[in-house]
Amino acid sequence: RMLELFALPPGGVLSLATALNSMIHPDDRQRYGTAVAAAFEPGGTHLLSEEIRVDRGDGSYRWVMVTARAYFDGDPPQPDRLVGVAADITRRREIDDELRSSEDRRAFLLELTDQLRVITDPVAVQASAVQALGTRLAVDRAMYLEVDAGADGDTYTVQRDYHATGILSAVGTYRADDFGATLFDELRGGRTLAVAAVATDPRLAPAERLSYER
Repeated sequence: RMLELFALPPGGVLSLATALNSMIHPDDRQRYGTAVAAAFEPGGTHLLSEEIRVDRGDGSYRWVMVTARAYFDGDPPQPDRLVGVAADITRRREIDDELRSSEDRRAFLLELTDQLRVITDPVAVQASAVQALGTRLAVDRAMYLEVDAGADGDTYTVQRDYHATGILSAVGTYRADDFGATLFDELRGGRTLAVAAVATDPRLAPAERLSYER
């Protein structure tokens, strides 16, 4: 089972040195190595309990909890062996992360609600909301758009926006289709829209990419 957790074939050999050099996530290696060394200290607790990320063999990682006790032999005592168990706790860690993320979102929404409750001006509400969101997400720009349907196509107006230092404000009125007719069809349908890379997204025409560059 240990060989399986470390993505090794049956009959393979697992050594601490190899694990620390290549199998354990780089961010966890020093901490785990220090914990193992501490367990082998004659005057210490002789106990090891660590959660580490282990390479699955394909570049992705699983979370493994290692719980063990060091045993000694001789006089003076010398480290002899480490006996314990290793368990795959990947799903538990994923659930913990999901719960923390959910709690963080709730806390942010409560904080935002408190900020907006005392504001009566709609434009000031927009400004406060995008400021809080932009800061929260650590992004370069956040904006609130008001979309108006017209005979020549939809336009959208940005009355207030959040922009990081050195980034130009996007306040103004724009033709929606200049920034991707297909993209705005998604928004008109009430769906969440995400574009990972404006320069390569196949839903954008060359002229629409230029609008984002400008």
